[in-house]
Amino acid sequence: MESEGYLVLPSDLWLCILANLDYKDLITCSQVNRQLNELTDHDCLWRPLCKKYWLQTSCPATKSWKEHFVDVYFDLGRYVGCYARIKTAWNQIGDFMKQKCHHIYESINSGTNESTLDEIEAKIGYKLPNDLRCSYRIHNGQKLVSPGLLGGVYVNNYYRSEALLDICIASEGLQERSGYYGTIPLTFCVHTGFSQRIALSERDGHVPNQIFTFNGGGEEGSRNADRHIFVFGKDFTSWLTNYAEALVDSRFTVIHNQVFRYLRYLTRHKRVK
Repeated sequence: MESEGYLVLPSDLWLCILANLDYKDLITCSQVNRQLNELTDHDCLWRPLCKKYWLQTSCPATKSWKEHFVDVYFDLGRYVGCYARIKTAWNQIGDFMKQKCHHIYESINSGTNESTLDEIEAKIGYKLPNDLRCSYRIHNGQKLVSPGLLGGVYVNNYYRSEALLDICIASEGLQERSGYYGTIPLTFCVHTGFSQRIALSERDGHVPNQIFTFNGGGEEGSRNADRHIFVFGKDFTSWLTNYAEALVDSRFTVIHNQVFRYLRYLTRHKRVK
């Protein structure tokens, strides 16, 4: 087999070819023979993969880029398909809050660990969406304070500010009643008690990973229908990234170190921007 023509290609040409492969393919190639095993260890192949999947641009001095990729993968490998988007959103939110809403920035929790998330799933009897788990690994919500991380809504004399709950508090809000079956709150407003919730089950007609608000209808729900301006997304990833991108694009107003997603004062049709 060593006489095969493709094996005598120059190393630089091999590296150009291998640079088009993803991490799984590189691992497969490394098992073909000694030459490819050595070539697939090159830092020039693994450095861009660390940036692509883990947003890592530096590597420990004692590690190769391949070793660094593998180390991170052992910790976060189940999130390899969503980590970069979730982490990017958190970076954008954190940078914005640090610059313009430092009090809110200081309330953001560090990430939790896999064993805690596993315990929560066992406790509530539902699996958490993988992207939601990933987010909790990066930042476990925030301290339950006001103003909240997810911004506020002010309409005349109605005020709402949503904090992003940590997973322990969120799990305590699991509901098993009509309209809420298999859902937990993502956010909570200490002023109104309203939450945006995420579905973990199809039992009540929801799509798993769907984020929604249930106001119960009736006179109160109808009267307040135009008062609840939410962050939207078809799943948790789009929900979080949509909010982060809105902050970056300056779509929201910042007043007194607080983000307002919507403002409307006494003149009913006047919107403050």
